Amino acid sequence: MASLVSHEWLHAHLSEETIRILDCRFWLGAPSKGASAYRDDHIPGAVYIDLERDLSGPVAEHGGRHPLPSAEQAAAVFGRAGIDETMTVVAYDDQDGAMAARCWWLLRYFGHERVYVLDGNYSEWKKKGHPVTDRIPAVAPRRFQPRPDRSWLATVEDVRTAVRDRSAVLIDSREWKRYIGLEEPIDRVAGRIPRAVHRFWKDGVAEGGYWKRPDEQAARFV
Repeated sequence: MASLVSHEWLHAHLSEETIRILDCRFWLGAPSKGASAYRDDHIPGAVYIDLERDLSGPVAEHGGRHPLPSAEQAAAVFGRAGIDETMTVVAYDDQDGAMAARCWWLLRYFGHERVYVLDGNYSEWKKKGHPVTDRIPAVAPRRFQPRPDRSWLATVEDVRTAVRDRSAVLIDSREWKRYIGLEEPIDRVAGRIPRAVHRFWKDGVAEGGYWKRPDEQAARFV
């Protein structure tokens, strides 16, 4: 798939100066664990990006637990990571792509097209014997210029309209027990948005965090 690169591809391009690798490992129940794991070892040249500090805006009354960061915040975060329009970005995690995919989406939303998710978890990279290091790279800041594309967003009013007019399909990608309201460990109210259909996000990846083939993905949404 066009948004993925393999371990082998990244290994072959590790030394290229126009490649920027982002380590997005993050555990929701242990928010400091990702940064600690990065300090222990990571893919050579990788810069750590934190879900809550870097890929989310400040939590407010509305906007959820991980709100969309502002353009100014994105410019600071990605610029500090050494990203500008000349760089090809590869994001990885050890959570079956969940955190790396958020980083991919944010970069695309803010106008950066050359960004990819590493196909397969970081632990798989290590199992294959690819290089790791505990050396924190010295990265020269670059000027990241955000160009938000609002067509990538659905507002609350867009969702209300879709529910009322049935003008779009709403997908709830959480676990089944949360979808049916049987369990709710995070939000104050259990349940789902009316008319939302269930497609669990983890059904899109195989063991080891490898994304399923396009035909397998398409079959999930028939």
